[in-house]
Order: sequence, then C-alpha cells, then structure tokens
Amino acid sequence: MDAQLLISVLSGCFILLGVLALLIGARGLLRLPDVYCRIHAVGMIDTAGASFIILGLAIHEGVSLVSVKLLFIGIFLFFT
Repeated sequence: MDAQLLISVLSGCFILLGVLALLIGARGLLRLPDVYCRIHAVGMIDTAGASFIILGLAIHEGVSLVSVKLLFIGIFLFFT
C-alpha cells in the first residue's frame, strides 16, 4: 500500500469520526430535556469532534507550518 494512500485514508477516518461526533452532539442538543443536560452533552462532544477533525487535517497536511498552526488551535481548544 502506498504511503500517501494510507495517510489519506487515516486522515479521512479521523475527519469522519469528528463529523460523526458533532452530529451525535447535535442530536443530543435537540433531544435532551433541560438546558444543563444540553450544555454538558454539547460541551463534551464538541471538543472531541473538533479535536478529531483537527487531528485528521494535521495528518493530511504532514509536517509543515500548517500542522503547527493546527496544533496550536488544538491546544487553544483544549484549554478553552
């Protein structure tokens, strides 16, 4: 298997996992009964989904300045 194909498949899987996590969070936002449950569900899943998408983009980009910027975005997202 070619290395570029492996990188594309791996990054696509992480991006897809992040999108699915965000869709599950959106469903929880619509289905949960009160505001506090909604905030908790979306806050947890939002960070996980965005982190998976950022990881997939960083893998797709390889070692470059864009990956460093994505790393800083991920760190900022983690602390906020």
